[in-house]
Amino acid sequence: MPVRSHMNRVKKILYEAAIILLSGIAIAFLITGVMRFAHHPTIEEFQAAYTGRPLAEQVDVATRYLQSFSPGELNESIEKQNEEGFCHSQAHALGRAVYKKDPNLSEAIRQCGNACTFGCFHGVLMQMFSTDSDTLGGVIDAETPSDYIRSVQTAAKDLCDRPEVTSVVKARYCFHGMGHVFGYLNGANLNGGLASCDIYT
Repeated sequence: MPVRSHMNRVKKILYEAAIILLSGIAIAFLITGVMRFAHHPTIEEFQAAYTGRPLAEQVDVATRYLQSFSPGELNESIEKQNEEGFCHSQAHALGRAVYKKDPNLSEAIRQCGNACTFGCFHGVLMQMFSTDSDTLGGVIDAETPSDYIRSVQTAAKDLCDRPEVTSVVKARYCFHGMGHVFGYLNGANLNGGLASCDIYT
């Protein structure tokens, strides 16, 4: 067999081997991609990832699953998982995630509904009054924690009487939610949290 013919045959074999190898790699990537995008998260996966985690982790989990489920579906799953107990606090992180995704108070209240005795709604209020919130007329830029609490008190004084709130929840649930906010802002100072609620007396 002439050398040239032998070289052409070797080139052809190498070329075909390269085509087969590249095709195999392309097919593997395609299958991996399809498998990755074909997997749809489930409520059970949400419950497993969410339950028993610290608040910040729960917010992250809820944020991820809000890409696949409505706030109502996630809220209902939290309530069903806690049928024998009390799920109010467990729903706070969901409310925070809802408000972070779309900082529209009336829409967030509507999306949260009343499951877990308005725990999701109270989480919305807690997120709304977090230090990075720019709602209710601008960023609250306070120098000290007590200045910040006074700013929140001013902004929240008539919140529970606003039509966008009263059209969805009764005032008492709103006041209760603001109690969570003031409790959160005052940390371990229970008396400070209670005193912050004096705006409603």
